[in-house]
Amino acid sequence: MSAEEIAEATGLPRGKVNASLTNARANHPGSSSRISRWQLQVGRKGRETPIYAAAPGKDADRPVFDAEHRKAANQRNYRANRARWAAQRKRREAWPHHHGPALSPWRPGHEQQAQMRRMRR
Repeated sequence: MSAEEIAEATGLPRGKVNASLTNARANHPGSSSRISRWQLQVGRKGRETPIYAAAPGKDADRPVFDAEHRKAANQRNYRANRARWAAQRKRREAWPHHHGPALSPWRPGHEQQAQMRRMRR
C-alpha cells in the first residue's frame, strides 16, 4: 500500500503516516517494512510513489529519472496540451484587434484590419 492508501485505511493524517514510515525505516532498516515496488503517479506531476509491504527485506530499486526520461515526460506534456496552448495563443493574438464582445464585419475599419491579419500569416 502507498502512504496515501495507508492513511485512508487507518484514518490517520497522511503526514503522520509518512513520518511514521520514515522514522521506522530509518531507525530499523529492513526489519518492519520495505518498498516492494514503485508506482507511476497518475493525474499529477512528480516522481514515482513507493508501495510499501509489511515484510522485512531489501527495498526495490527506484527507477532512474535522467534527462532522457525528463525529455519523454516533457514530450507527453506537450502533446497533451498543445491544442489548449494553440487556442490561448490565438486568443492573445486576436486581442489587440478586438474592441467589443464580437468582431463585426460592419465595424468601421474592419476591412483594413482583416487585410493586416492576412498579411501577417
